[in-house]
This record gives sequence, structure tokens and C-alpha cells, in this order.
Amino acid sequence: MESPERAAEPAERAVESPERAAEPAERAVESAESVVDPAESVAEPGESVVEPEETLRPAKRRQRPCVAIDGPVAAGKSTIARLVARELGFTYVDSGATYRGLAWAARRHDIPADDRSRLEDLLGELNIQLRPRPDGINQVLVDGQDVTAEIRSPEIGRLASKLSAIPRVRRRMVALQKEMAREGGVVMEGRDIQTVVLPDAEVKIFLTAPAEERAERRWHELRARGVAADLETVRADIEARDKRDSTRSDSPLRAAPGAVHLDTGGLTVEEVSAKVLDVVREHCPTDPA
Repeated sequence: MESPERAAEPAERAVESPERAAEPAERAVESAESVVDPAESVAEPGESVVEPEETLRPAKRRQRPCVAIDGPVAAGKSTIARLVARELGFTYVDSGATYRGLAWAARRHDIPADDRSRLEDLLGELNIQLRPRPDGINQVLVDGQDVTAEIRSPEIGRLASKLSAIPRVRRRMVALQKEMAREGGVVMEGRDIQTVVLPDAEVKIFLTAPAEERAERRWHELRARGVAADLETVRADIEARDKRDSTRSDSPLRAAPGAVHLDTGGLTVEEVSAKVLDVVREHCPTDPA
């Protein structure tokens, strides 16, 4: 169910919905270095980089609500979040693209996931931007280079998953993602949006589906993009990523207290989108847009 692929405003502007381009939502999408000062205290390996959601201070009230959607790989997060954002006139933010952008850069510079020193240097220099496209998909720029298609390879996905388990990486990416949602009016999807990035989101949704069905979705997606893939290999990769995402010490994949659980297994994109929109309207009785 996920999109096969994951307008250009100035670099300093935030990711904005095409329908809302005139809105005063100037949420900066800057390099990790500019969002988090390298001199700032950061977590050591194995140490949590964020406080539990129940200890966080309430955020300043946003002009419009935020919708946070989490779930395991190939649960349909991207497709659903993009459709819901379009229906509401909100900004769609693919948080995973920030990690994939970093993974692309790390691979380009031949930096392995266990070389923390070089990764730290790379984070301090890297400029990752997300820009809206007319089709709703985020265009991903790394140091000005469009890598939207390149970051969707299985290899980049696996490396991104490994990098996302590193506390210092997560700290910088979380700061970047929080800034994107500062003014509200966003639908952001990922694996720790409702628990870490937007623990105060007005709407929290956790999507899931059986691993076998998610593997078939991803397999069909890869084939549609012309990527050779074996179904059993895809299934094993998804199961490995599920385990890695749910058992990492920092920001593990889980549903936040009060999140609405939706199983997308056997449902069409339209059916899931309708369910999510019902949840949004239930939690935001007035027009969320």
C-alpha cells in the first residue's frame, strides 16, 4: 500500500502543502547542524536522546492540529498520510526520508554505520531538505542534489534503519522533524512520530498489517519500480527491520498511549484513508483545516 516513490520553494522554507502554499507556515527545514548545535550536549551510544512523552512540557498551542502516523514498514503509512494530508489541505512530511537522505550521503562517502566519528562529522555538514511535489510526494534534496528516487532502494532502506538506531543521529533528525511541524497543519508519518517527535499531536494513529501482507506490498512496489526482488528475501528483510525497530533502546517502534490502532490488512487504500479521516474529525470536531 505504500507509495512506489517517496515546486521548489527557497531552501529556508519549510515543507508546505501545495494547496496551502500561501499559508504563513514558514517552518524551516535546515541542516542537522543548524537545528541542533554540535556543541550542545548529546546522548552517548545507548542513552536515550529524548524524554518519555509523559515528562515533556506542553508545546505552545499550534495554529492547526498535527496528525502523527506510525507503524512498521509497508503498513501503508506513506500512501495514507499523503492522501489524508491532501484531503485536509495539510503538509505531508515523510520523516523516514530524512534518515534515508543521511544513509544515501553516508554510502556516497563510504561511511559505515558503526563509524560514529565520521557520521557525526557528516551530520554537522549535511543539508537535508524536503520539498512538496504536485503529486504530494516529498522531493528529497541532500546538499542540493535531488535523491528522491535513489533513496528508495532496499540497500538505502537497510542502512537508514541501522543509522536510525544511533542516538546522536536520532537527536538531530528529531529536531529537524519537530521544526517542520512547529506551526501545525501537518500529517507526519514514521516510526516514532506519536511517541517522540510529536508526543503532543492532536491525532495519533498506529497502522499495522500482517507481515506476510506487508512483504507482498513491498515486493509489488519494488517490481513496479523495476527493482529485482525475491519475495522471501523481502519478507525476511521486513521481519528483521521489525525486530530492529521494536527492540532498539532508543525510541523503539510502539503505539503511544491513546493512539488509535488501525489494521490495514485486507483493506483498500480508500477504506483506510476514510477511517483515518474519521478519526481526525472525531478528535478535531471543528474543521481541522
